[in-house]
Amino acid sequence: MNESHATASDSIMIIAGEVSGDLHASGLIKAFGELEPNIRFFGVGGERMKDAGCENVYSVDDVAFVGFTEVIQHLPFIYRMRKTLLNECLAKKPRAVVLVDYPGFNLNFAQKLRKHPLLKDTPVLYYISPQVWAWHASRIKKIARLVDRLAVIFDFEVPLYREAGLKTDFVGHPLLEVTASSLTNEEFRHSLGAELGIPLLGLLPGSRLQEIRRLLPVFLETYLYLKKEIPDIKTAIACSPAVEESIYQDIMDHFGTAVDNIPLLYNQTADLQAHSDVVLVASGTATLETAILGTPLVMAYRVSPITYLIGKKLVKIPHIALVNVVAGKKIIPEFIQGQATPDNISEELGNILNDSNRCDSMKADLEQVKEKLGSAGASDNVAKILQSMI
Repeated sequence: MNESHATASDSIMIIAGEVSGDLHASGLIKAFGELEPNIRFFGVGGERMKDAGCENVYSVDDVAFVGFTEVIQHLPFIYRMRKTLLNECLAKKPRAVVLVDYPGFNLNFAQKLRKHPLLKDTPVLYYISPQVWAWHASRIKKIARLVDRLAVIFDFEVPLYREAGLKTDFVGHPLLEVTASSLTNEEFRHSLGAELGIPLLGLLPGSRLQEIRRLLPVFLETYLYLKKEIPDIKTAIACSPAVEESIYQDIMDHFGTAVDNIPLLYNQTADLQAHSDVVLVASGTATLETAILGTPLVMAYRVSPITYLIGKKLVKIPHIALVNVVAGKKIIPEFIQGQATPDNISEELGNILNDSNRCDSMKADLEQVKEKLGSAGASDNVAKILQSMI
């Protein structure tokens, strides 16, 4: 352990503001505990981080904002949270600060750390880098000034940051450690009452409340459109652990008896992704999870009109689905904003279900995407990097 930080406490601050960040940060905490069992973590996280031993000052549920307008509405809370976390740093003097994804808050927090006379020398590790290749390449130099070391999960990110003088390591994608089904296809389908050979559509409308309210009605209507063409098709909804079942049920109630028998699945997302014939998924990490499991998918996403207009001007890449970004080409359909209609989406899903050649071609492309994500072991790799910094 580095003696230069001997005055620091036996703690590390870690900030993960999203459900996916909570998952990946929990893996890091567990792996680091094997190397340094006497060091404790505190900061912002979810239930998985808490179960791994992190003292959560704030929960990911408190900060699940989507889009520019939603963030603006919550600015007073964000400022209070930032001040509280800085005070926690002053009180506990952590050996390091780990920032996990969540760039809107984390980069600002890193800037405040660097400006604080008592905290400016705290080592900062950024795990799962901001997607500057999609938004602001100009941010790279700023990140290099604020962060001591970067652990990236896509290999194409390494040269972008190293050219700016930032010590950057490709650690592999953490989803490779956790994305697996616990049931066989027969077991899972039996649990749903879906016979083998019956088409199964998986619905993944996102992990945040705002996403679910915006997307689940579209996804359900898409299923009903598709059912007109494929009467025996079954579906199920993967539910976010951060969102109560009553939220899903309230949305489904608007569709009456037509959706009465659709199962709401908690803690079975990977099973649904693995054993569906095709998956309709919101933008984000879930597209990569589905790709790792090799299931054909379609991505659809909607945000507030203002957020969409701002994002359209800022995004610098041709595709937004992570599967397509990693592939370097369009291998899955993307339906964004006004294009994300039940008519458009159901037609594409039907084409995939009815065209075995297209289905097989997509599966082959998804296997190549999985290979590009590296090998399992991201949590262990990041834990070793963090250990070298304290």
